[in-house]
Amino acid sequence: MIVVTDSSGPNKDKKEENNLNASKGYVIFSQFILEVLFFVGGSIALGLYLDKLLQTRCLFLIVFVLIFSFVPIYNLIKRVNPK
Repeated sequence: MIVVTDSSGPNKDKKEENNLNASKGYVIFSQFILEVLFFVGGSIALGLYLDKLLQTRCLFLIVFVLIFSFVPIYNLIKRVNPK
């Protein structure tokens, strides 16, 4: 009786797991970048609009950028640490 074993099994599983982890990392990174662009860009646009409308120098711009810049960081921490 001859038993043939496939030695590529455990290595194949590790490669697939590494590819899965890498793709998860790319998705999380791309979501973070898009959120940064969206939230910071939106806060800059809204701050400039309100500053022009209410004739202030840069009050709302600074406030909105400080408030909305922490949202993508918070979401990134939630995605990386699901607990």
